[in-house]
Amino acid sequence: MRILAVLLGLMISISSYAQIGGKSTYQFLNVISSAKLASMGGYAIAIPDADLEMAYFNPALIDSSMHQELGLNYVNYFSDINYGFAGFGHTHKKYGTFVASVKYIHYGNFILADEASVINGEFTVSETALNLGWANKLKYGLKYGVNVKLVYSSFYDYQSFGGLIDFGGTWSKPKSGLLAALVVKNIGSQFTTYTPGNFEPMPFEIQFGVSKKLKHAPFRFSGNFHNLEVLDYYYDSPNELETSSLFGAEVPQEEDSHLAESIFRHFSAAAELLLTENLNVIIGYNHQRRSEMKLREGSKSGAVGFNFGIGIKLKKYNIDYGRSVYSLAGTTNHLSISTNFSEFVSKKEKVEVPEPFK
Repeated sequence: MRILAVLLGLMISISSYAQIGGKSTYQFLNVISSAKLASMGGYAIAIPDADLEMAYFNPALIDSSMHQELGLNYVNYFSDINYGFAGFGHTHKKYGTFVASVKYIHYGNFILADEASVINGEFTVSETALNLGWANKLKYGLKYGVNVKLVYSSFYDYQSFGGLIDFGGTWSKPKSGLLAALVVKNIGSQFTTYTPGNFEPMPFEIQFGVSKKLKHAPFRFSGNFHNLEVLDYYYDSPNELETSSLFGAEVPQEEDSHLAESIFRHFSAAAELLLTENLNVIIGYNHQRRSEMKLREGSKSGAVGFNFGIGIKLKKYNIDYGRSVYSLAGTTNHLSISTNFSEFVSKKEKVEVPEPFK
């Protein structure tokens, strides 16, 4: 019974990554809680006005505008699961801007029972990651950043502690509204394992993204390719396979070419309507999610794979709401609140923090 509960928690944590999720541990590191990021399809590593969690996924997005910024994200997920993110940025005049953050996921309460079905109480399952990010500028619009993560995972009697590192880079042309980014993330290892001597692989991933803001219209478009380390990203759903005919005879399966579909399952896209500095609307699309989470061919697909969001600035607070459609069975709602403490300082007292990078 205890092992069943542990396995259930592990399966839930990797449910959003159907093809590669079961091949590594610490999958919660890729869970999206930022409302803005969720509304863009779950991937947005090349957005110049990024929030703190977007900088968590690409440390090269860290800049001095995040000085004294506090960000809080929360998601009430399916089956009593909840997860969130909290981050704070600070700029040092000599060493640059740092962002410290914590990401957590809580899988809920489980019944503790023995082999004879005698209930002995309850236990909880959770995972937590502490992160420190930093970025620096180079010439010609180039910038690089790094994240260092410490992870603690607890599944009742099974605990693990590990360390990981991310590398990110961006290239920008501000006058043309163009930004491109590359991220190599989750390089590391377990320091202590769930079971002695069993070191599990990390959720290593390579991402590439680009965004373009139109010069004479309030639109910004972005596209991202994720999991580029996996060449064949196609997944044959058992629901689509017919192994026998009406009369019980076996039906031979034709081997079709899925090259185009495999490529597009790496892809997500988003469009932003930047109405004012205080209001923006977002729509995003995740092709992998739509392809793998929709029902069988011929059934309704609805808005599976599509994401929607809105961002509003009220006085000194930024409030973002995002909605992601995972399947016809349910959606997730994301709420993010951030503020910059430097805005609470009067103009007379405020000291401009210079960009320290060289």
